[in-house]
Amino acid sequence: MSGKNPFLGLGFGNPFITFIRELGNSIASALILNLDAGNRESFSPNVFPRGKDIYGWYVDTNGDADGWQVLLSRDTITSPVGNTPLKMEITGNDPYLESYIGSEWNLANTASGDTWTISVYAKASQSTTGELYLFGADLNSQYVEAPYGTVNITTSWTRVSFTTTFANANTKFLQMRLDGTQSGGSGITIWWDGLQIERGSTVTEFTEEYTVDSNTLDERILDLSSSDRNFTLSGYSVGDKFLEFAGTQYGERTSDSISLNSGATIEVYINMSTVSYSESESAIFNHSNFSYFNLIHKRTSNKFRLEYKSVSSNSRQIFSSLSASADTWFHIVAVVDNTSGGKIYINGALDSSNSDAGNLPSTLNSNAYIGYNTTQAYPQHKYALIREYNRSLTEAEVQQRYTDVQQRYNF
Repeated sequence: MSGKNPFLGLGFGNPFITFIRELGNSIASALILNLDAGNRESFSPNVFPRGKDIYGWYVDTNGDADGWQVLLSRDTITSPVGNTPLKMEITGNDPYLESYIGSEWNLANTASGDTWTISVYAKASQSTTGELYLFGADLNSQYVEAPYGTVNITTSWTRVSFTTTFANANTKFLQMRLDGTQSGGSGITIWWDGLQIERGSTVTEFTEEYTVDSNTLDERILDLSSSDRNFTLSGYSVGDKFLEFAGTQYGERTSDSISLNSGATIEVYINMSTVSYSESESAIFNHSNFSYFNLIHKRTSNKFRLEYKSVSSNSRQIFSSLSASADTWFHIVAVVDNTSGGKIYINGALDSSNSDAGNLPSTLNSNAYIGYNTTQAYPQHKYALIREYNRSLTEAEVQQRYTDVQQRYNF
């Protein structure tokens, strides 16, 4: 798959264990930034639960939306995947919600011969039919083939699916559409949730996974949390389950404003090709201004460093006791709590801590960077995961995240 559309994903561990699911939901509620390059095979475009979604559908409390002959809103009814379902109130004979026409709607790179499966949970106010489309679009993002499958939608939640193999030589991008019945249906309501799009013909159970939206003019890494904080890319390459930045390549989110609670957490899964370079330090992920919350690699000591500061206080720093090594994957969780101080966890274990409490800003107002700061670029870093939370994670949560990451990436 081309490096222009690396997929991003979101996973919460072992869903068959109730405790783990509850723990994952607790962690998810604090998540304010999620960039994940680990998923290449399946993803959910997240069209349903959170207002302005990552592909441009807009669902607000007035029921306005980009669709045709439908009113779209979010509903409070329970769905099998626990989201807030998309409610489609049909007002005409050809109702649909689409992701095609225009490069911002492209879901993934693809080509003739590629097989894809779309599946989604659906229910209706009365039994009806619907259509699941998988469009093949050309380099201008105009669809050149539109295979679809008709599915039966009943008054109970049912997972429906459609598989196709693209055949048009001009197909370069994958797009999709969810349709109500094409033979009438005004007055019928359809609810959708748990959309999943997968390479191949196998339908798997829904997991909360997502993708990158990218075009040649404005490449972005999409934040997968509910905060819509997208990162503009200045060059990158794509490896097996990671994004790689080197030299003058970096990710930047301008005018970033984040409200924190009594703590905050940065989580990264990173591999540095070298720990020896000309600069004195290398930014891993940073918010740098008059207040900051940063994770750094310090070349001169070969340690990881957490630093945090409010506008009116002195900087606080914690250095890891572990020395970094090149070409090694590290799961690093940097935690600050305004009542107990800061901690660095490496590979699930507490590495170092301090008791400098009360120093974390309540709001971060600055640009956010991946592998860069305002004055210089840094050596080559491979990122599989970057997360930020608006509270301090507990030791149990950190250990669970490490377990989840190990299972997910298997580096």
